[in-house]
Amino acid sequence: MTLKDLIKDRNYKFALVIGNGVNRYNSIDTNNSWDSMLLSLWGKHVSSSSMTIPQGISLTEFYDALDLNSKSEAKDLQKEFCNLMADWQPGLHHQAITDWARKKRTPILTTNFEDTLPATQSLSTKHADSKKFTDFYPWGTYYSENEVHNPSTEFAIWFINGMQKYKSTNVAYG
Repeated sequence: MTLKDLIKDRNYKFALVIGNGVNRYNSIDTNNSWDSMLLSLWGKHVSSSSMTIPQGISLTEFYDALDLNSKSEAKDLQKEFCNLMADWQPGLHHQAITDWARKKRTPILTTNFEDTLPATQSLSTKHADSKKFTDFYPWGTYYSENEVHNPSTEFAIWFINGMQKYKSTNVAYG
C-alpha cells in the first residue's frame, strides 16, 4: 500500500512527526538554520575559530558538547539559544503542512523548539492539565484553536522535547 493510499483510507489515524528537516527543506538562506545557530554559539562560547559540525554527530550531540565546553551557565546558554530563534519565520512548506494537518484533523508532534509551525495558523497555547503545569517540562502544552479532548483525532501542535516559549525546557533537539 502506498502512502497516498494510506492517507485516503479513513480507517487510519495519523500523526505527523516533524523534526529539523522541515527547516532544511528548500532552504536557500540561513534564516532558520540550526547548524548556523549552533556554530555561532560555539564560536561565541567555546572557540572563535570557524568550524563545521562534524559529520556523524547529531545536532543534539553538538549542543551537548557546546553546553559542556561553554564558559556560560547552562541557563544563559538556553536563553540565548531561544532568543536566536525569535526571528525565525515559517516558509510556504510550513504553511502547507499545517494546513493539511488542520484540514485532516491530524496532530503534529515536533521535536523542534521554534514556533515556525504554530506561526502559520491562528493558534494559542493550551495546557492539557493546567493544575499540573510546569514550564520545566510542559508535555501537556500544545498549540490549538480550541481545547483538545482527544489528541489522536484533533489537530494541535505538540512540542515533544521542549518549547522556545519556555526557555528552561530547551536542551536542543533540533
